[in-house]
Amino acid sequence: TLTVNGKSHTATVGSDGTWQVTLPATEVQALAEGNYAVNASVSDRAGNSTSHSANFTVDTSAPVVSVNTVAGDDILNNAEQAVAQIISGQVSGASPGDTVTVKLGTHVLTGIVLADGSWNVAL
Repeated sequence: TLTVNGKSHTATVGSDGTWQVTLPATEVQALAEGNYAVNASVSDRAGNSTSHSANFTVDTSAPVVSVNTVAGDDILNNAEQAVAQIISGQVSGASPGDTVTVKLGTHVLTGIVLADGSWNVAL
């Protein structure tokens, strides 16, 4: 038996001991954003039983990203073009270690979200 969000479902156990449950789409769609516990329990014909719990998170909101002003005024002059520039910003709704991708013309730059929600890439 698999219990998700207070509702129990009967699992199908294969000959190799693996099992699966298909949750109805309406139940999955009804899960609000947040953390949930899943509990799986099994009993054999002799009455021996065991269970295991795990957690999962529903997150359907896209992160929001902002880009800070580049070179102080968003304009690169000759002197600024001659030296490395940093593009940086903030992200809300993302986790540390998530990837930020910056596309600049044909260049694709990748940065990592830091613990404070900031990110940066070097040109």
